[in-house]
Amino acid sequence: MTPIGPNCFEARQRGTNANNWRTVDVKSRLGFARLAVAVIDGKLTPEMRAARLTEAEPLLLESASGLQAEARLSLIYKRDSLERLVRLYEAWPKPDKLAGWKQKLEAFEKASTP
Repeated sequence: MTPIGPNCFEARQRGTNANNWRTVDVKSRLGFARLAVAVIDGKLTPEMRAARLTEAEPLLLESASGLQAEARLSLIYKRDSLERLVRLYEAWPKPDKLAGWKQKLEAFEKASTP
């Protein structure tokens, strides 16, 4: 078995399945992992923490947009992508963005509840 290298995700993004929902979901999970490191790693300076959050933001935004647009995708994946953005802005003092994503998550939950 070939080990997965650090450039595996980048190669997948350049491949023919770059817009596949699974690749987009991996992008969301990668963004959330960067968020988790920023929150959990006590050795990070405030500047390093901000850099991790800055790295996470575009991954989470792009993946949320892609997953929301996927018509046949399970609602769980769509909800998780919105929840990850709420968690990002809870950890990062950006109250306007937090309020906006909380509203989107609440609207999503209302629309998806029978």
